Amino acid sequence: METLKNNKILIYKMILFFLMSLLMTGNLITLILLNVTTFMSVLFLSNKKYRHKVKLWGLIGTMVLFIILLITANGDELIYINLIPAYIILFLSPEGNFFKNDIKKLMIVILSVLTIEILNNSLSTIFGMIIENRGVYTLGFLTNFIIVSYLYMIFSYLFKKIGMYIVAGILTVSSVINFFVVQWTHQSVTFGDIIKLRTAMSVANKQEFTLKMGILLAISAILWIAVFIVIHSLKKEKRQPVIIIVYRNIIALIMVVVLCLFTNSTFLKFNGGQAYGMITNLIITCEDTFKAPKDKVDYSKYMVKDYEHNNKPNIIIVMSEAFSDLSDSTDKLKLSEDYMPYFKEICSKYPSGKAYSSVYGNNTVTSEAECLTGTSTLFSTQGAELWSKYISDTSWSIVKDLKKQGYETYGIHPSYSYNYNRLDAWQKLGIQNTYFLEDMEKDNKNLEKYRDLVSDNQNYQFIIDKYEENKKSNKPFFCFDVTMQNHAAYKEDLSKYDFDNITSNVTNKETKTEVENYIKLMKKSDDALKTLITYFEKQDEETIILFFGDHQPMFSQDMYSNITGKNASSLSIDKSSDFYKVPFLIWSNKEIKQSDIPKTTSINYLSSLLYKIGNIKRPEIISYDLNLMKNYPVITSNYVITNNRIYSNIDIDEKIKTKDKNNKFYELKIYQSLTYDIIKGNY
Repeated sequence: METLKNNKILIYKMILFFLMSLLMTGNLITLILLNVTTFMSVLFLSNKKYRHKVKLWGLIGTMVLFIILLITANGDELIYINLIPAYIILFLSPEGNFFKNDIKKLMIVILSVLTIEILNNSLSTIFGMIIENRGVYTLGFLTNFIIVSYLYMIFSYLFKKIGMYIVAGILTVSSVINFFVVQWTHQSVTFGDIIKLRTAMSVANKQEFTLKMGILLAISAILWIAVFIVIHSLKKEKRQPVIIIVYRNIIALIMVVVLCLFTNSTFLKFNGGQAYGMITNLIITCEDTFKAPKDKVDYSKYMVKDYEHNNKPNIIIVMSEAFSDLSDSTDKLKLSEDYMPYFKEICSKYPSGKAYSSVYGNNTVTSEAECLTGTSTLFSTQGAELWSKYISDTSWSIVKDLKKQGYETYGIHPSYSYNYNRLDAWQKLGIQNTYFLEDMEKDNKNLEKYRDLVSDNQNYQFIIDKYEENKKSNKPFFCFDVTMQNHAAYKEDLSKYDFDNITSNVTNKETKTEVENYIKLMKKSDDALKTLITYFEKQDEETIILFFGDHQPMFSQDMYSNITGKNASSLSIDKSSDFYKVPFLIWSNKEIKQSDIPKTTSINYLSSLLYKIGNIKRPEIISYDLNLMKNYPVITSNYVITNNRIYSNIDIDEKIKTKDKNNKFYELKIYQSLTYDIIKGNY
């Protein structure tokens, strides 16, 4: 008790630890054990009697805490990784003899991070993501606080108060630079932007400075001045023993490094700085995860020019969010009525089938990248990284090829342009006209929405509008559309909407709600697709529509387990691959003569099939893909399916090490080199 009375720092540290652990874990037993054990350890280390043993016992205590956490988390790595920030607080929270000084140091960190995020135009997005998804987004946001805290701490130890001024100055300048990048590109600064700073500066004078930007800068200036005032008001503290300083910094540095490494490898990177914060965004964009193949192949002699085809139909590609046939996951699902009758009817008349996706439940942009570049992420990296780090003005895409053939190109997506860095990526891939949610809301204040997401029916009306506008250009029309209506989650009450009441045989209450809400939304998608196709049936100009789902909904595995009583995570690779199947359809208002369209393929081949069916002039890359598809009809980031068996990505990694040109896997080795050059702009 005497220790408690005389150690206010201990009290507020434990309050901070409790609040952070409460935020980061939903496991009550873990929460209680963590706080009790941590409190006892910190109390022990605060006792002067044992202060000389702080280095040894502190290290042992930290290890014990992680072991307890590992056990009580019951294998959920996110729980204990998420709590790293809470432990770091024990080492990075303000130290000293004066309680007021401690509070001021905490204020400096909080004010710094919040000002950075105000200039990053991200606070509303960050808090929205944390409320909806918690876990990884909370960790991402807290990483900003941890890094800023560590910078202030280490510089203050090295240079005293001057060090804190230096850190505040660096953060001020970097936040202002990031502010202009966000305002003009709708994306936070990435590690690649730092490398390309010279290029960025060359176009800065072409941008517009608005009144809103001036107001935000004025507000941030006031806040940064407040940071410097608080730093100035700090009182001189008695310097701690060197061994304590070294110990605290080594432990803190180890934790920060672990946190940064986990951050880089685990975060969903589709929203970048707008969902995680500026500093975290820099961390997750600094690693090069897409490197050149070790034994790069000269593929030029395998490329074949196309002199036969020269048709130019209008082309529409619709990548429908989470559009899937749930019977692909399990044939034991029973529904009161079919939720996609029109789609199945139209599929019976036109080329259609199942395409394997590289992703399950999320990471839409991976499917997007595979479709638009004709490559597989088996040989690159996830689409979110491609869009934010690797796509450049020299990268190849079907959009650039069609633009070269005289097409006017459009991209439509009823969500914000900063998601997945789409605006920048699409423009680099050759999309001339983009239309995102912020544009839609300017033009129409009464958008039709379900669960605050733009409906497919409304979305398809935008396609029709852009098609009508394009008629004035006398150019063939190309449109790539990514829908949003069926995006997760599916737990909301949909009774206020006029949906068909379709029920299922799923018994688990939570999963049943998700399944039945999803199929009600899917029925609306089916109706909307009919409206879109009916419109283009009446048009004289030849039009081809490629329609496919990006991935299955996240609940598919839970649904399988509930209905079959089997654990979806323990299935064989042959069976688990069913969770990656999505439907595809290629429709035209003119006769389709090709009969050799495969019923089973993967998303990276869909654009090649589009060229084939439309008799469009094929670039060499498309011709190669069509030939590759004969021996390898399915290539995804998870596995490759040949005509007689399935290989995991690990198997393929070994198989393509061959240098034997007669080896059947040499084709994939060529595709690997081709993929690298397509993305990197070397093709």
